[in-house]
Amino acid sequence: MIFINGEQYALPNECADTAKQFCNEQVVTAKSLGNAIHHPAVLTLFTQLINLGYWYLVE
Repeated sequence: MIFINGEQYALPNECADTAKQFCNEQVVTAKSLGNAIHHPAVLTLFTQLINLGYWYLVE
């Protein structure tokens, strides 16, 4: 379970390193996520956070 901007989000235990990255980093890249980006739960949460405007794509 992680908390971002006062909201609670669930990620499976195998995504613990990615959860820490989401909570502790201001910049997240495909390279920093590595293979975790292909995990369905990570991809879903990452997409949701972008759609909420918490993160945005840099050109």
